[in-house]
Amino acid sequence: MTLQGLVPPEGFEPSHGLVPPTGFEPVHCCEPGGNPECHSSRGSGQVIADQGVLAREVAWKLGFDPDDRSSLADLAAVGIARLAWRDSPVEDWHAVPQQRISDSELMRASAAVTRAVRDLLVTELPPSPWPRDSVGDDGDADRMFADLAGMLSAPVRRLPDGRTLEELAPAREDLMAFVGHVQEHARWWADRAARHGLHEVLLVLACHAALWCRRWWLAPDWPYLIGEFGRRVSDPGHRAAYAQDAGPPPDVASGSELRDLLAAGPDRLTAQLASYCLRAGLGDLRPADYGRSVPPVSRHPIRVLWQHLAGDPPDFRARSGPRKPGGSG
Repeated sequence: MTLQGLVPPEGFEPSHGLVPPTGFEPVHCCEPGGNPECHSSRGSGQVIADQGVLAREVAWKLGFDPDDRSSLADLAAVGIARLAWRDSPVEDWHAVPQQRISDSELMRASAAVTRAVRDLLVTELPPSPWPRDSVGDDGDADRMFADLAGMLSAPVRRLPDGRTLEELAPAREDLMAFVGHVQEHARWWADRAARHGLHEVLLVLACHAALWCRRWWLAPDWPYLIGEFGRRVSDPGHRAAYAQDAGPPPDVASGSELRDLLAAGPDRLTAQLASYCLRAGLGDLRPADYGRSVPPVSRHPIRVLWQHLAGDPPDFRARSGPRKPGGSG
């Protein structure tokens, strides 16, 4: 499979912030009525500088080195997993009334997807240092995103609970909707990489993850979150008020052992232990609970970065047709 030369279908408009709509106006989420957890980015009130420089500035403020190959692969994998897997028709399969997958199994499956994406990125990314001022080899980006799409959308891909993706989907048409979602995202990322460079696309994906997915495995807050969770499991007196009285964890001897398992990835947990973690409050811990502050970056510069990647040459819109509101993604 190749993505070379392919463009998003007519009307394609991903719904998760990938392509800001025509006429995009920045949302100042720190103004009254905005997200109370967002903080304005220091020195970025006017985000009009070189976008490559902006992406690196945002990365540093979000707590990762944009030139560190391992950190970039980890966070780009989280961003890809979030956008291509979690924010997809899978959410409908998870929600009422279908309920094809439980919260704990979705946590394990999302970690497994993140791991698979990260392993593929580590295998296929060029070695450091990155040629940041070069778009690189178009074929490399095409091949990598095609491989990602093929892996994530394979009907026989097996989840941690033993089911295949095809068995998870409620019906054949639901599976095809998911396949289309993954392929559209991969095609768009490959096209952006051909225009702006693979490093810049992965850097924006990493920034997206570092802001919106901080409590995911491999994301910046994960070590702190599971450290606090392990402490609370070991000391019921400090257990959060909203956590169920889950008792001691199954299959492990202590909260510290459970913390070490979570550090390796939720997909490494047994089904019983994953269910225990959510009952005991893992998913309810917030940055204030584990001593982390929200990074001083609002969603505005992240959206500007996506808008920059979406800036099409004149012939692109002509080839892809007019964009319509809504759409798939």
